[in-house]
Amino acid sequence: MSKEESFWETTRREYGRFGSGLLIASAVSVAIGLLITGVFIYNLNGSLEFGTPVTEKDFSANGIIGDFIGGVVGSLLSFVGVILFFLALRLQTNELALQRKELADTRDVFSTQQFENTFFNLLKTQQDIRLNIEVDHNKVLVEYQPNSQPHYKSGTAFIYLKNVITNFYNFLVTSLNKLDNLEKKDNLTPAELIEKNTLKEEIVKLTEINDLKILDTPENIAKASYRYVYLLYSNQLGHYFRNLYHILLYLEENEIREFRTAFNDSTGAYKDFTEGDIRGIFKAKYKRYADFVQAQMNSTELFLLFYNSLFFPKMKRLLYHFDFLENLNSDDLLDPDNDKLFYNDLEVNGEIEYYAIKLKSKIEMLRL
Repeated sequence: MSKEESFWETTRREYGRFGSGLLIASAVSVAIGLLITGVFIYNLNGSLEFGTPVTEKDFSANGIIGDFIGGVVGSLLSFVGVILFFLALRLQTNELALQRKELADTRDVFSTQQFENTFFNLLKTQQDIRLNIEVDHNKVLVEYQPNSQPHYKSGTAFIYLKNVITNFYNFLVTSLNKLDNLEKKDNLTPAELIEKNTLKEEIVKLTEINDLKILDTPENIAKASYRYVYLLYSNQLGHYFRNLYHILLYLEENEIREFRTAFNDSTGAYKDFTEGDIRGIFKAKYKRYADFVQAQMNSTELFLLFYNSLFFPKMKRLLYHFDFLENLNSDDLLDPDNDKLFYNDLEVNGEIEYYAIKLKSKIEMLRL
């Protein structure tokens, strides 16, 4: 009994219910044709005399048998032949569909392997760039140097650069406040006038900004502080951030490609999903890869990335897309209260494309 069930289950799986019905119909047709032929020959057996000379009566009987078999049984067998031919085509079509699916699965596996090989090679390159970054303190004015060690490499280079930015930012805020107070006074003493002019000249020289009115917002002061260091070490920082940008861009391009393929495939695994669901699935997948990149970066690198991307809208958008700064503590910023607002809602053509990146303080991250 179990063997019969297994046979019918296999038949149904290969041919489907409709095909299984046709297969049964063809078997029944063959059986009926054989039965009719047997009964007809049996009934004619008495009128035929075998082993005797052929008579006109024998020719007539043979003609009747031939006409009957050709007209009735032949039609049944032709019907069976058509059914079997149809089932053979159906089975071949199913096998071709399975082969196409296997090829598609193989192609997907190969594509994933190719993507991951490229991705992890890019990630390794990023780590090599990080390890080989080396800065010389002689480029920085003495008053903004954290200490007098001559060379900094790898992780210590990023810490050194952050400290220089912080020192220069504190100088800039103090100098701008002092300059603002002097400009508000009506009658300046000769000493105050000299101090005012000296402050202006020094700020203009260091920031390379002639119109100091530009430095009237917290964002521009922060950007000017970062730019001071970037211009000194553009070879090292530029190489580092360009490679990081292309890693994130590579992730986004593959995310978009997979989303479009899945969305346009009406017979694929995502055929019953909404566009938003499919987009969310692939965004989450590639954010996971972006998290691998972020996991290789310490807080100092995220600090530099935060201010570097204020100058580069394409990179800034990718940080929104992958929520790449989520692990940066707001306490690490130059001015936590103001600077965490630099990544508010990102609008494109008047519509919000990405919501603000929410940075937390250490206390908020470790809330009891």
